[in-house]
Amino acid sequence: MGPNDAHMATIGEVAMECAHLENNVQLLLIVMADLDFRKGRCITAHMPIRTVCDSVEALGGELDFDESKKKELKLLMNTAVQLVAKRNSIVHALWGITPESTVGKDEATAVVIKARAKLTIVHENLTPQAIQMISQSIREHTLKIAEFRVAFNKVRKAP
Repeated sequence: MGPNDAHMATIGEVAMECAHLENNVQLLLIVMADLDFRKGRCITAHMPIRTVCDSVEALGGELDFDESKKKELKLLMNTAVQLVAKRNSIVHALWGITPESTVGKDEATAVVIKARAKLTIVHENLTPQAIQMISQSIREHTLKIAEFRVAFNKVRKAP
């Protein structure tokens, strides 16, 4: 037993939703930095999400956001980084059954291998529904970032 079609579909959904999340964070940086779209895309296209998020937060300080907006922005960016890390654990996992796997009904094992400071290998059993909940969290957070960007644009363009 391994991942079935439902697992594969929801893993793909996580990847797609995260692409939208990263796009919205990049657009926020472009708007806050007052870059034209093409130049902004040239800059953000090869930047890791953590760097984009740090840049957005730094611009919030430079644009004299009040403390509540700075806190909101920090929370939005921290959550974005965490969700991208969760996406990486889903999309880059080795999916299947291993000798260490003890799977329940409708579960498949995600073998997540990381090598930050030291090697860690984690086995996580997930149902398609659990993966879809991650996708939903990413989608909801993308909407929050898009709403922040739209509100910033309105204030910036106000007379």
